[in-house]
Amino acid sequence: MLMYFRLKMVMSDAKMARYSHLSVASYNCRGFNTSKQCYIKSLLSRCSVLFLQEHWLSDDQLSLLGSLDDNFLFTGVSGFGKDKVLPGRPFGGCAILWRSDMDIRANVLDTCSNRICAVRLCSDLYSLLIINVYMPYESSEATADDFADQLALIESTIEANADCHVIIGGDFNVDLSRPWVHTTMLTSFCDNAGLSPDISTRNLVLTILIILI
Repeated sequence: MLMYFRLKMVMSDAKMARYSHLSVASYNCRGFNTSKQCYIKSLLSRCSVLFLQEHWLSDDQLSLLGSLDDNFLFTGVSGFGKDKVLPGRPFGGCAILWRSDMDIRANVLDTCSNRICAVRLCSDLYSLLIINVYMPYESSEATADDFADQLALIESTIEANADCHVIIGGDFNVDLSRPWVHTTMLTSFCDNAGLSPDISTRNLVLTILIILI
């Protein structure tokens, strides 16, 4: 699943308005094999920031993200721990890649989660918090608890960076037209946080278009 959106930020002062455009793509790649790497490289040529979900990389393999494009920096988390014995194929994980030539200061945040990545992108004109998620699919009470825990971590990350405007994207594994438990939790979270979800796809991507005044 791929989605693009463009953030247009308007900075106003007494003398003039300045404009800054940030294009963001979100892609669930379901693995990081050779064919997927070629496609991801093509996405990087068309965006400023890329959210990846389900790269299936271990902690020791995350450095492979840095080999995609020399013009991008990255952060990522593995979906499974180093000590976990995998009964089958690898799974999960998410990452954020951003252009290194943007006039910004990037600060990677520790979310204490293997489902959430977060980075502060700050310039003299704006402070932006970007959060990428890969949420559990609803299947049991345990996954509902995990979903609630991840939402709480996202909320605490936003609160700890209250000076920032926010973009949240990724794969929430939620269909807002389906009245399930995760749907109710996510809808309540969006309402409380003042977020506007894009419901055009089954795999929900939350976006915010910010006007800075």
